[in-house]
Amino acid sequence: LRETVSINPSATTAALVRLTSYIGTFWLALQFGRDPRSAISLLRWIGICGAVIATYGIANYSTGNRHLLMFDRWAGIGDVTGTFVNRNHFATYAGLCALANAGMATITYRKRWINAAYLSNPAVRALSAFSGKPALYFLAASICVMGLFQSHSRMGMIAFIIGILFAVGLLSSLGYFKADRLMAAILSILLFAYLYISGLATLGRIAETSEIDRLPLFAMSLDAVGKVRWTGY
Repeated sequence: LRETVSINPSATTAALVRLTSYIGTFWLALQFGRDPRSAISLLRWIGICGAVIATYGIANYSTGNRHLLMFDRWAGIGDVTGTFVNRNHFATYAGLCALANAGMATITYRKRWINAAYLSNPAVRALSAFSGKPALYFLAASICVMGLFQSHSRMGMIAFIIGILFAVGLLSSLGYFKADRLMAAILSILLFAYLYISGLATLGRIAETSEIDRLPLFAMSLDAVGKVRWTGY
């Protein structure tokens, strides 16, 4: 046997490949983020690609989910997974892309809102500002959200809801919704409508639990942390 400092050399190699990809992704994001225009472009294309993959996933799911690209599907038959095998992986990706599209919708909407200052009626001004690119980005975000909800991933849904609430809270603290509360209310109602249409099955999975489910494992983990809080086992 060759000498090694790893319990599982093959797993260590795979982990190093993943770590290298994470470092590369961070480096690319850092370089693109230095220039505001490049950062906006990166955000835009992340959102567009996510909407395309979510559209494929929803269409594939609607037609029976028999194939995953050019392969016969072997997992996730009853879930939207996009081009991913695992529904949780797709839900995480779709949630991030939905936030990217929502960010682009907010950016473009605010620009059009300022340019529509000549309109005295707030409702007309809001509708005028929302038309065009903001509406398209909102549609892309909606597709990602619908795909996420129909993936039936519980933690994916919870993570997305936490993310969107944090984003809304941050924008509210910056005064984004003071002038256009009507549009914010409409979008909130639409989000709850998406949750009702596509998310009831996932909410049902959240309500269910068993001895091998995540919630008891979370409770056991917290109990173990509480017993040996500072040094661990």
